[in-house]
Amino acid sequence: MSDAITHFFPLVKQEMGGMPTSPPSPSINKYVMITASRLNIRTLPTGTASLASDRDPAQRGTILRIYGEDNGWLKISNSQQHWVYGKFTQQVMRATINANVLRVRSGPNTSFSTVGTLPKSEEVFVVAETNGWCKIGLEEKWVSKTFLDFN
Repeated sequence: MSDAITHFFPLVKQEMGGMPTSPPSPSINKYVMITASRLNIRTLPTGTASLASDRDPAQRGTILRIYGEDNGWLKISNSQQHWVYGKFTQQVMRATINANVLRVRSGPNTSFSTVGTLPKSEEVFVVAETNGWCKIGLEEKWVSKTFLDFN
């Protein structure tokens, strides 16, 4: 892909009279969070495949983009063969905060204490939802769904 961007696309752009060209954007199917303490990254979608030499195992709580699936395995790279076993992940939803400042609470309603704040446009990943409240991450951190825009 890098060779095409460097050598081929400029020639196409020149032939098209300077019209901009861009490579196709990757297609992200979904997002997942690692639920195991560590999860090996393999070079093929099988437990007997070699470990990826250029990637460390993913740690608990890490959010990964998923580009494809094969028999319970999840492809986590659009450009390389990097796979994790889906049994040790949980699907999450990506959202953006739409309030100027959003209080993060220790539970799913306003009677719980505030444990922090998040600024407008901050991206969060929702792992659970209860009565209009969304849990973000593995710890007990909750925000009101009213102040989230889901992407």
